[in-house]
Amino acid sequence: MDAELFNQVDRNQDNAIEQTEMRQLRMQQVFDRSDKNNDGYLDRAEFNREMVW
Repeated sequence: MDAELFNQVDRNQDNAIEQTEMRQLRMQQVFDRSDKNNDGYLDRAEFNREMVW
């Protein structure tokens, strides 16, 4: 992980990545991948297609 990415994940800038910060990163990645039309929202089709529990 490069320094720039580390600093983005370390939102509270305490020089450590906490579990909650890592979860937020993961959720953002899932959202970005699921938002096929890049409109910043998940419509029902995008949600149903990508969100498999």
